[in-house]
Amino acid sequence: MVIYRDEYRLYNFGPSHPFSPVRLEMLTSLLQALGVWREPLVPQEATREDVLSVHSERLVKRVEAVSRGERVPDLEHYGLGTGDTPVFPGMDRAARILVGGTLEGARRILAGEKRVLQLGGGLHHAQYDRSSGFCVYNDLSVAIRHLTRAGLRVAYLDIDVHHG
Repeated sequence: MVIYRDEYRLYNFGPSHPFSPVRLEMLTSLLQALGVWREPLVPQEATREDVLSVHSERLVKRVEAVSRGERVPDLEHYGLGTGDTPVFPGMDRAARILVGGTLEGARRILAGEKRVLQLGGGLHHAQYDRSSGFCVYNDLSVAIRHLTRAGLRVAYLDIDVHHG
């Protein structure tokens, strides 16, 4: 099962940022060219409560505020407005859409699905009270929290191909 939604491309830090939505366009085009693309399951956006299951109210309020274009004085303390994680309009919704996809994958696993591929997400650098490393919210932590609350044990292995 493939989980994907076109709105994943809303998660966009700008044209000069290395974490570009172009990667999703390239991936879906490649899957189509290889003849392995299937109609994806289109996930719902994660709720505020889903995000708050692993992030502080302080962080979420700041992400919501900058998403509306409000000026927030202590952004960098929360990892926002940096070169890695610059702010953009609609940031909260864009991040919650990605979180929703990963959370849907977790729900499908709980329902007995054996193979789930979430084409967005993997934003695991965000911490409880701080965005970091291109990651506004930590979608993997939200999904893991959902799985552990359901009684599963989860092993998480970070195999990023970067230093730091």
